[in-house]
Formats: sequence, structure tokens, C-alpha cells
Amino acid sequence: MVESYPELYETFRWHVPKGFNLANACCFQWSGLPGHEQRPALIFENRAGHTDMVTFAELGKVSAQLANGLVRLGVIPGDRVVIMMSNPSDLLTALLACWAVRAVAVPMNALNSADALLPRLKQARSQVALIDAANQGEALAAIAKCPRIKHIVGIDVYDGRVMSWRGLIARQPAIYVPSQCLPSDPALMVWPDHALPDIEPQSALVLAHQSLIGQLPGFVMTSNWFPDQARQVLTTLKPWEESGLLAAILPALYFGHTVVLTDRLPAAANLPSQVTHIVTTGSHLIDALKTDPVNVPTPQPVSGLAVLDQTLHHQWREQSAKLYGAQPNLATFVSGCGLLISQCHRKWPDEPAHSSGYLVPGHHVRLANKSDQSSESNGQTGELEISRVDRAGQTDPAQFVQAWPFKDTLDLSTVLPDWWRTGIYAQDLGNGHWRVLGQVQHWHRMSQQPLSLSELEQAVLLDHQIKWAEVAFMPNKKSPYDEHEIWVLVDTGPTQERLFKAWRDGMRLDIINRILQTTQLDQDSVKIRVGLVDRHSLPLTDPHSRSAWHTRAYQALVDFL
Repeated sequence: MVESYPELYETFRWHVPKGFNLANACCFQWSGLPGHEQRPALIFENRAGHTDMVTFAELGKVSAQLANGLVRLGVIPGDRVVIMMSNPSDLLTALLACWAVRAVAVPMNALNSADALLPRLKQARSQVALIDAANQGEALAAIAKCPRIKHIVGIDVYDGRVMSWRGLIARQPAIYVPSQCLPSDPALMVWPDHALPDIEPQSALVLAHQSLIGQLPGFVMTSNWFPDQARQVLTTLKPWEESGLLAAILPALYFGHTVVLTDRLPAAANLPSQVTHIVTTGSHLIDALKTDPVNVPTPQPVSGLAVLDQTLHHQWREQSAKLYGAQPNLATFVSGCGLLISQCHRKWPDEPAHSSGYLVPGHHVRLANKSDQSSESNGQTGELEISRVDRAGQTDPAQFVQAWPFKDTLDLSTVLPDWWRTGIYAQDLGNGHWRVLGQVQHWHRMSQQPLSLSELEQAVLLDHQIKWAEVAFMPNKKSPYDEHEIWVLVDTGPTQERLFKAWRDGMRLDIINRILQTTQLDQDSVKIRVGLVDRHSLPLTDPHSRSAWHTRAYQALVDFL
């Protein structure tokens, strides 16, 4: 085994098996393997609050039956199938069935409103939609405005327009042998979490079956050389999202291991005993650390703790290592490519300050502001560009194979660029190390020093009284960002009103000192404004994902100050 990262990166070569199919790789190969078929594939909490378990055998059987049912409905290779299901087991079954028949799965958040679902439903241009009862009113309202959809299949949905899921699969064979496919055949349609500069606005990205092969090196790295000492993988990522599928769920199933899905990261002392690896986000991890009432270490230290974030404050890192028994590994997930930069503290524990990790072997990047240079632009900061081939000239299987336009009048055969911009900025720290700064609106330079909003927010959250924090660089009329002013919004939760005077007297000063200490900026070189707000009054759709700042958010702070 290669121990040196430079040697590993230079000698790495992609191997994509001929005929690779996601349904075979993540389910059917295990559901038919004696001794393995009764192992749990998925453990999750159902809508009633009870823990459900699905074995590989059960998952394989229902997936095969649904695949036969989709064929009966006329689904052919390349067709898009929309999936709006809240139950993780049903969602995964639908995904596997689509891939078995070589259709393109289009998962969506089943709990979205009709207005949010409608544009993507129209864009998918699908003839089949799979839904359940969790949000059937909104789903059916959106589908009613999509005349292309000819078949609606539902679980526990009693509506004349909807065919019964159980009725469809009841008499279907429990075996389905996927037809031969190319690894480059389309398999999954997703929407990037931010605009990609080289892609038509509002376009969806189509990923191929081979995209999973492209995720394995990053998953192995960020999980401390998975599957070493692996039993179960717990993740807080969502199964209908690109990152949830490609950074956690599908890689774990590919190796034949159990996936445990949860909305919140359990406190260390409450971690299920069979969980050996965790894949989560920085905000979920910090929430777990802040709300842990006892701070007792887990009885069985985990082997890997992967955190999809660009940075983690050293105090959160130390507390995580103490409670969960593993040093957190940061991982940068890029829409359309997946796990691009990752740490692996088991193999390479020594990293420079602010490092987000190494470039995952098999990927080739450069900085957009140095287009004539590759990734060895030591000390430079700029937008990351990704090449469609690696350093050895092999096609990078992780990357999207098609940009699906919003309007069906646009050309689907548009040639993708050899290099494409990610919309994410980074700094080359040298010797293979990278510091990820985030999207352009999430970082800035002050006194010639790059600053990351995530780093500042994590420093502010160290105060146990603060439940939520969001930091922004204040825009003004002269330039998009004022180089000398930082705004901080914080929410202290239920204790906010009685902490008001204390906040005025001391908390504001503490926050300012934390930011100055983190940035190492001089107090005279930057103005820091702090506001105490109710985050639920702000236009933030998800407290665990950074959202665009709107006028209302700024107005809340202006009114307060």
C-alpha cells in the first residue's frame, strides 16, 4: 500500500468495470450473496418515530419487482423518472429500480411545496412520477400542471389519478437482471447547490453510473481508509440530495455495509454501538456538540468521522476527537464532481493551519486566475477549475456527463468544456494541501488575508449561549463587499430576552474578540457590527445550509442597531 500522498496521487489510475450498473453494485450483488443477504442495508426512523430496518434481500426483492413494474409502464433506457418519497427505504428502492432498467432517477425533496416542485418537474420532462402520502397534496398539485406525466404511482395515496405502488409490484417477479449498460450511461439528475459559471443558468446536472466509482477514492480517504474496521455508516445527509447519495449512502452500500440515516447527529454517548463511521456536516456536528448534555465519550470510538465542510475550528475538532474517538476529516463536495478535496488523519495527520485537505487522487484542478498553470500554483488564491481528464489523460468518471437545460428548446448535445469552473474559491497551500474558502459570496480578503465566513461563524458558536450565527461582509453602494466591515447575526434561542442586557454589556465584545483572534486582524483595520435576532424571522430555509443574504436580513440588523 502506498503511504506517501505524492506517490499515491501520481500513480493513481481509474478503473471503471465494464457494464458497471449502480443497481448491481449497490444492491443486487449483495442481495443474492449467501450469508450477506440478511444483513441490514438501511436503518432509519419512520414517520411514526419507530426504527425500521431493511435487509439487502428485502431491498433487492422489492427493487426487482418495481423494476419489472416500470418496464410494464413503458419505461425505457434514458427515460427520466421523478421520485418524491419521504420514506428512505422506498426512495432507495425507487432509485435502484430506475438504475436497473437504465432510466434516469430524478429524486426531489418530497416535503417541498408545489411551487418549489413545479419548475423541476417541468424541467425533468418525465412521464412517470413516484410519490407517497407524506406530502401528496403538494405533489399532486404540481404534477397536475405537468401534462407530460402520464403515470403516477403512489404509496398509501388514495386518489383516482394515482396507481397503487403495491398493486403495481404485487405480481411482478422478484428477480430482475439489468440489461447491459455502459458505465457512462446517464443515471441520476440533480440540481447544483449553487450556480456553475460555465453552465446554462438553472440547468440540472446528469450523472452517470460510473459517478460512484469517481467517489470511492474520496470516500475511502475521508472515512480513514474505508472499509477498514467498518460495520455501519451513520449519516445526517439527505437521501434525495446529491451529496447524501454520493458521499455516504451509495459508497457504503457498494462495500456491502449498513447505512444508518438520522436527521440529527446523536450525542457521543447515544451513538448506536454498531456504528463505526460517521458522515455529517459541520453544522450538524457543532449542533451535536453544543446540545450534548453530558459530554461523555462514546463507549466504542468510531473509526472515521467525515465532515462535509471547508473548515472546522480547532476547539470543535478537539472536542469531536475526545467524544467520538476519531479526528474529524474535512471533505469538500462539489456539485457535478463530488468529493474533491479531503483529509485523512489516519494516513496523513500533519497538516498546515487552515488546510481543508489534499486533492483526491484521480482529479486534476487548477485556479481560474492562473489559467496557464495547474494546481501547483503555490500560495495563489482563485476559483477552482476541474479538468474532465486526470493527470494521466484518463476520463474522470466522477463528473457530470450532461447539463440538462431548463428550457426544452435548448440543445441537449452541447459539448461540455474540457475545464469547468466550480464557483468555489480555494488557496493552494503547497505540498498538495488546499484551503477551501467557499463560494465567492462566502469569503473575502482583508489586509491581504483570505477570510472564510464559515471559520468566523464556527468561532462565534463557541459561546455556549449562542445557538445560531451567520456572518456576512457588508455590501455597500460602491462595491459588492466593503473590505472593512463584517456583520454578525446571532440567536441565543429561548434565553434571548433575558440575555438582552448581558449581550449589550458583554456578549458583543466577546464576539468581536473571537473574530479578531480568529482572523488575526487589527481592531483598527475592520469594523465588526453584531446584531441579536430571531433567526426564524429571517429568510433562511434550512438552518444547516448557508442561504443567500436578502434585504430582510440586512434590514433586521439595521433596525436592531
